[in-house]
Amino acid sequence: MLNLEVMKDGFPPVIIKVENRLAYYEALDKAHTTEDYSDFIALVEREVEDSLDVYLSTIS
Repeated sequence: MLNLEVMKDGFPPVIIKVENRLAYYEALDKAHTTEDYSDFIALVEREVEDSLDVYLSTIS
């Protein structure tokens, strides 16, 4: 679902690295249970930037 939403806005799919997967699930759970999306948004922003770096490095 996350990648569908990001791709609809013109971004490439987000790669959630294995070492960040637990933090992703915790942020997602916090957003769902408390409606505080700040941790989730911050994590997704970092992962989008990292994913863009990966994609751009492959085409350079």
